[in-house]
Amino acid sequence: MSPQIFLFGYYGYGNLGDELMADYYRTLLAELFPGLERRLLVGPAFCRSLLAGERPGNRWHLPQLAWSTRPGDLWVAGGGNLLQNATSRRSLYYYLSLLKLARGRGARVVLLGQGFGPLVGRLDVALARWVLARVDLVEARDDESWCAFRAMGLEPSRLYRGVDPLWDLVLPPAPATGDGLLLILRQPEFPALQRLAQAALAQGLAVKAVALAPSDEPFLKRACPRFYHGLVRDLQEFVAALAGVGLVASSRLHGLILAAKAGFPVVGIGGPPKIQACCRGLGQTWYAADDRELATLSLRRLQAAGGAGLSRRVRELQSQGRKVKGELAAVLTRLVGDG
Repeated sequence: MSPQIFLFGYYGYGNLGDELMADYYRTLLAELFPGLERRLLVGPAFCRSLLAGERPGNRWHLPQLAWSTRPGDLWVAGGGNLLQNATSRRSLYYYLSLLKLARGRGARVVLLGQGFGPLVGRLDVALARWVLARVDLVEARDDESWCAFRAMGLEPSRLYRGVDPLWDLVLPPAPATGDGLLLILRQPEFPALQRLAQAALAQGLAVKAVALAPSDEPFLKRACPRFYHGLVRDLQEFVAALAGVGLVASSRLHGLILAAKAGFPVVGIGGPPKIQACCRGLGQTWYAADDRELATLSLRRLQAAGGAGLSRRVRELQSQGRKVKGELAAVLTRLVGDG
């Protein structure tokens, strides 16, 4: 009997970055395994058209997933920050349960494009370490995540240093730039939004804000009704939001990546280490942990400071993304063949 492919992540909840990662890995798996059945585990808001050979599955029905998994199947965690308990311990236990379920049924398990943590608590760290010891491959998306996975005891032969998959996406043509500031902030950054908007207006910059996740939309509508331009659902809408913009400030990781890919200087906002890691990877130190630090940023200076250095680093990351895709494709093909 032919093996099946299972793809899972935080898909089907309307978050732009997660939906784009789902599309990326769905396309990759369809190219690699067109003759195999591919199951996509999604939430209730998934609205993409299914690819040939692909069918959706209920991500919450663990007994059914266990019953349908066979030895030799391939389970792929595609992108994200799944091993963390900052959002909730329930999320961590869910993904650890999926990984344990798949390995218990004799499937191969790989984690691709993964960040790591924050993960705190001796019990949660011990559970994550125990489950990770049984997966076949982990691709860390940045240096910090690679070091964290290594500290969990993952063997170097099963740990791959990669990049975020969205660096390998092709964007629609960017619109004409301008003199504005685009804000992409999560709900916890409400003080930062107010401070940054005030600083931009004081420096003569136009301001607009967009949401990349449905959970951010009610907050942004209340916090900045003057500037709010709506929920971004796809790449075309994201690129359209860049019209007239000269600088992007984001506490959403994929807001930073997509804006940088489009050629815009970016400022990372907020506490998550992945935001600071992204800015560091771009060769930009334009990062503010909280709203107090924003007061020291000269937005006009940052707006003019993208230039050739940023463009060069973006090209390097995009090239690395293509290289990683090819190397991981070879690994996935071998795992399915060995199964």
